[in-house]
Amino acid sequence: MLRLSPLNKVSFFSKSSALRMIVVSVVLASAASGQFTEKVLIKSLISGNGGLIFDQHGDLYGTDQKLTRFGAVYRLHHFPNGTWGKTILHHFSGTDGASPEPNLVFDNAGNLYGSTTIGGIYNDGTVYQLSPTASGTWTEKVLYNFQFGTHGWDPSPVIIDGAGNLYGTTFFGPNGTIFELVHNSHGTWTHKVLYQFTGGTDGRNPQGALVRDSAGNLYGTTFDGTERATVFELSPETNGSWTFHLVHTFCSRAKCTDGNPGFGSASVTLDNHGNLYGMTSQGGNPNCSPALVSGCGTVFKITHTKIGAWTFQVLHSFCLLDGCVDGQFPGGGVILDGVGNVYGVTLAGGANRFGTVFKVSHAPGHPWTEEVLYSFCSVSNCADGKGPLGSLVIDNAGNLFGTTLSAVFELQRE
Repeated sequence: MLRLSPLNKVSFFSKSSALRMIVVSVVLASAASGQFTEKVLIKSLISGNGGLIFDQHGDLYGTDQKLTRFGAVYRLHHFPNGTWGKTILHHFSGTDGASPEPNLVFDNAGNLYGSTTIGGIYNDGTVYQLSPTASGTWTEKVLYNFQFGTHGWDPSPVIIDGAGNLYGTTFFGPNGTIFELVHNSHGTWTHKVLYQFTGGTDGRNPQGALVRDSAGNLYGTTFDGTERATVFELSPETNGSWTFHLVHTFCSRAKCTDGNPGFGSASVTLDNHGNLYGMTSQGGNPNCSPALVSGCGTVFKITHTKIGAWTFQVLHSFCLLDGCVDGQFPGGGVILDGVGNVYGVTLAGGANRFGTVFKVSHAPGHPWTEEVLYSFCSVSNCADGKGPLGSLVIDNAGNLFGTTLSAVFELQRE
């Protein structure tokens, strides 16, 4: 397998960045935006990743792949007057990681955990911990250095369980892995490979963060590149082993009308009933116009039935409207509000061709419908941002937060 040299790897763009490259020549029309008002909080990002998280005080945390040479972790502090200020918590040096992934996680003690796709001792990625100090600074500790080989490299964002153990995937190894970092009582960490993908019917090259249910089952997606991407479940057994279950294989329908995950697709999301929601960046509407891809993406739901089977449903196929005013090429993961509405972003489409924030919802007994809440580049010189990518986050008032390539934004509910 071709591997990048250390010199090239530190400047290599992320998997999600590849999605941006397929829309440079797309020309779209116009439409109205929705019921939210957009506010730019910070404009000084260089390559924002999306995937922001809140702390208990309402501050936001995120990563930027090129804010410094090797990337950085930042915090946005919310001041009482409504303004926001940015603080860099950690600058990566390359030897401790580079090109940090989004979707950080907190433990119960207030420590932050994340991963980098490259860098570290072997230049194949790291998992790290950031711990706050009494002086207000943060101390970084590398928990694991990935290395080219069967244990996997190029890690996804990590998630955490109640015991403080971390879970994630590696894109390679050679077809990708699912791993656990066990938090030992004496403060060390043990890396365990829970599953190695074969590249067969189980898929290969998992991407995006995993999601974990109350029973400890792990769910995620793979990117195959050959129209055989999958959604999977990995279940813990009482003897300590793990069992792989195939939930769905994409492109199971003619012309991939059920969706075709590409770079930029990410994790699935669980609702309170154990159903899965997600997006594909391609597939869906076969009449989507750009010749570079097949379909402009979908939003989907996979219902978990009582007998343990799964039923797949497309909630929306993008570019169903003239000019793709409903959006085009969704990226990242979806989020749910308290009543089951689904929110996400598209990299392109909308009123001004530079992306949207959308909602997909339905009333009982009625079909799902999509609504564009905001179309980017709606003000002069695109001062409101363009090209959003990555998962949104929602606060208790229903306001949405996310990133474009160069800014962090808020959609305030009117």
